[in-house]
Amino acid sequence: TNGTAYTFTVTATNAVGNSPASAASNSVTPGANASDIDLVMTAVSTTTTSVATGTMFVIDSTETNIGTANMTAANNIVSFYLSLDNMITTSDIELVASRTVTALAAGASSTASTSTFARAATPSGTYYVGACADVSNLQPETNETNNCLASAATITIIGSVTVPGAPTIGTATAGNASASVAFTAPVNNGGSAITSFTATSAPGGMTGTCTASPCTVTGLTNGTAYTFTVTATNSAGTGAASAPSNSVIPLENVPPSVPTKLTATAFSTTQINLTWRASTDNVGVTGYKVYRNDVQVGTPTGTSYSDTGLTVATSYQYRVAACDAAGNCSAQSSAVTGTTKRK
Repeated sequence: TNGTAYTFTVTATNAVGNSPASAASNSVTPGANASDIDLVMTAVSTTTTSVATGTMFVIDSTETNIGTANMTAANNIVSFYLSLDNMITTSDIELVASRTVTALAAGASSTASTSTFARAATPSGTYYVGACADVSNLQPETNETNNCLASAATITIIGSVTVPGAPTIGTATAGNASASVAFTAPVNNGGSAITSFTATSAPGGMTGTCTASPCTVTGLTNGTAYTFTVTATNSAGTGAASAPSNSVIPLENVPPSVPTKLTATAFSTTQINLTWRASTDNVGVTGYKVYRNDVQVGTPTGTSYSDTGLTVATSYQYRVAACDAAGNCSAQSSAVTGTTKRK
């Protein structure tokens, strides 16, 4: 059968019978001639965009036998290269690592992921990654000129690990004594994975660290304007800072709790006295707003209020809200009704 490997033994026969068989012959494959097998690379790629010499990265590759006979008689080696153009040859810069394909049927493909790295002497630069099939010519082929293929994308080789590039600043958003700082990570990671980002305020030098955008900076002074820069850090150290962000002014924005236990007591024919339970606030309540029939009529600093100048024997609805120094006010309390006395 063409494409199947065979060995052979021989026996001798006389009038008495057959002799023992000889040792097995070498292996041969009918139909597997040089004109029937053709090994080519049909896919080469890597997801790595930047890497330092000596640092491992992965290349995915596919070798295909586009011939009409099975490759069974010999192994073939797939090697990987870097090239400044997309015309890969075995004269380009060879990467450390290869893979071996031991058998490949006609029309079949072999796909694998191979870990490799560039030697220390590799010049820094941007390269195409490529692969070549049967680089040692262990397998005779009908066409020895179509074995190599370059990747569509390029990879940046860095002669040694350096600090990352500067992030691209995004938008800073103010919070309560804090700010959230958005950014985009630098394209150049210096040949080593970025481990953290740091946002720094100006003025004050307050910092916030994160592993991805955004970074949060706390400890800021409400009412003060700040801008922020962001740096990236890898195993070699911290890189240059981004451009400054937009200016933001942190403000305390948490309102006090809603006043409770509001009561309205008629004091006279023209006065109703209000009392309520004090509200709480993260920075302190500074006063209250009193509403009569949904119209603000007073701003006491304590927890009582006397509403005067009213009409005899008339009912009024009251609500109270609490406010703090930043101008944050709570929702209004539940309504209560008070009625002035008759004469």
